[in-house]
Amino acid sequence: MRPGHGDGEEALGSSRCGNDLLGYFVRNDGATNDGTVVPFEEPDVLPGRRTRFLPAVVGVTSEHGRYRTELTLGRRERWGLPEKGLTFTVTYRDEKGATTFPVAVDIDGIVEVPDAGAWLAANGVPIDPNDFAGTLTFSSDRPEGAIDLLVTAAVQARGADAAGDYGVSVPVVNEVRWAKESALVPGLRQDASFRSNVAVTNPEPEGGPVVTLEVTLHQASDGSVIGVLPQVTLPPGRRFQWNRPLSQIGYGGDAWAEVRRVGGSGRFVAYGVVNDIVTSDGTLLPMTAQR
Repeated sequence: MRPGHGDGEEALGSSRCGNDLLGYFVRNDGATNDGTVVPFEEPDVLPGRRTRFLPAVVGVTSEHGRYRTELTLGRRERWGLPEKGLTFTVTYRDEKGATTFPVAVDIDGIVEVPDAGAWLAANGVPIDPNDFAGTLTFSSDRPEGAIDLLVTAAVQARGADAAGDYGVSVPVVNEVRWAKESALVPGLRQDASFRSNVAVTNPEPEGGPVVTLEVTLHQASDGSVIGVLPQVTLPPGRRFQWNRPLSQIGYGGDAWAEVRRVGGSGRFVAYGVVNDIVTSDGTLLPMTAQR
């Protein structure tokens, strides 16, 4: 997932306004021509980057297709840092527990992970690389933590008998962006062409607080409540996904979700995904208006 490296990848855009630079690149699948937008990371304050959290890393097969996660790890160039082997800590967590391992990234190098399941298993994580779902936390024992680490992630989906993949970028959420009380997930849709999922995660460190969350679904046109999903309690590092929640309550159309903390003191990250029913091509909907 490096712009300018490999077939089917092209850097598309950047714009300058004063001293700010914004950009992204798009990776296009050679068979499907599907484009996965990988944005540049938002310029959070450095203390907020000490702990980096990826709310979903998966390798699963469902009725809709085969899903795998691709990762790319790079380094932010800063004067005074070692050229070789700056080490970061990766923590994988799911309902079975937590496993931690180191990863070294050179100043001019990229760690490319085409299949996260195989990579995690090779680093001692006790998972079936073809059947797992969890979260990743990136940190470091250095005082500045993981502020010098750059991470991109995408979930690639391949439908039955398909020749290529459809991808969706999964953003790394820095600690300053974790929600404390509530957040909104906009843009959900359920009809003959699209299905939606809603997911929540607890990004707190091991030994940290649990969080109990409740999701209220609202009709997009007027904001009226159309359903409330069962509450879920998440220990640190755990995630939960409601598959087709709009279908579960018998609603078809456009909607949005309000996620509220109703118990515990942990923070949370929420997001939605809208999938094309035919291709399984997904669009990730990050939480907004978090507080």
